[in-house]
Amino acid sequence: MAAEGAADNALGGEDFQEAILQGRDRLQMASMIIVSPWQQDIDLTTKQGSNLWNEGTRPVEEKFTGQGRDVPRFIALVKNQVSKCYMTGIISFNGKNLLADYGMVTLEEVKRARDARNAITPRTISQAQPKIKAQMLFHFIYGSLGSLPLRKISTRLEEINQDGPTLLKIVLIDTFVATQAHTFKVKEQLYDLQLKAFIGNVQTMNQSVREIMVDLQAAGHAINNDDIMIALFRAYSGTVNEEFKNSVMYWKNEWNSCSLTSAEELMAKADAKYDELKKAGTWGKTSEKDEQIIALNAKIASLQKEVNSGNAHASSAKKQENYSWKYDSNLSRSGVYVKNGKNYKWCTGPGHNKKAMWVCGHEPGQCSEDYNKKKGKGNPKKSTAVTTKLDKAALTTMLKATSPDLTASELESKVQALLSVISS
Repeated sequence: MAAEGAADNALGGEDFQEAILQGRDRLQMASMIIVSPWQQDIDLTTKQGSNLWNEGTRPVEEKFTGQGRDVPRFIALVKNQVSKCYMTGIISFNGKNLLADYGMVTLEEVKRARDARNAITPRTISQAQPKIKAQMLFHFIYGSLGSLPLRKISTRLEEINQDGPTLLKIVLIDTFVATQAHTFKVKEQLYDLQLKAFIGNVQTMNQSVREIMVDLQAAGHAINNDDIMIALFRAYSGTVNEEFKNSVMYWKNEWNSCSLTSAEELMAKADAKYDELKKAGTWGKTSEKDEQIIALNAKIASLQKEVNSGNAHASSAKKQENYSWKYDSNLSRSGVYVKNGKNYKWCTGPGHNKKAMWVCGHEPGQCSEDYNKKKGKGNPKKSTAVTTKLDKAALTTMLKATSPDLTASELESKVQALLSVISS
């Protein structure tokens, strides 16, 4: 007993207490089933601990750009690292998770948790884990940042103090602002949702909607499910694919009957249908109705070209008419010449460039040099093209000839549609 007491005194009170705590920790670890090396405490003095540190701090190859549109991808990468390395405890604040509620967790909350963590002087490996993992997260995030976010935090490194959660919050502040203005802008993207803005790609549009929903949720401004459904239905209706449109109508009926209740369920259906049509090679094809309209438009253009061509020939023939007689004084010796029922008189100017000619618009000598300008005559540039529009009767005749099986109502409907196309 005396020997044991001497050993206790040699070990020292605090060291003895630490040894007891470490022994207890080892007993607890021995009784726990380990499914991941990250579940056990990281001892940086061992080779295994050093390997875990290296893996936990290794950055991703595709750096975070610092742009708002890249936030969801960046959040997903950090979330995966936190989950793998069992770091959830250091990013939780009063029941809120910094990665899921980054718009609602304040920087002050994160700093208070950091200061409390740094205030503890760890005496066991377990007590050191929060600080070790906070530093690991810092190096992972720092190494995963692109040039723009790195430049923004370069003046705040002392404030961050190699703390992962603090760095994460500051990076998000630079790319995400949880204000009414930001929320309005994000919601506006949803209300103005149009399939053509995504070049008709349904899956890309749906992914954008999912990111908008996450953004609003993180800011504490989750949008009503019905509003999202209405925006999606309106956007889906912009497709030119008839089979997809029919599916949209069916989904609307499901929604009205309450058998389709969530926006995610609707987007999953739309994703699957789009994928099916793409694989079948029918997504980009026009319907039979569209092809008929295109064919009719081609016929109209052809007929219009023929009409205009005829007018052009007539105008050209008129231009080629010979007016040389107007300058022939020998046509009459009395000073008056009758042609086409009109009396022409010989005038030597000073109008019509002082060139003598037969005239019927004024008395000889009563014209000035600017006479033609006052009368709006001369050689002004004017369009000689005559456009003859196809009227309702012409279109009706043409359609009867090309589609004799049309009923009266069908004929009237197509004529009206074509007239609308022509007028536009």
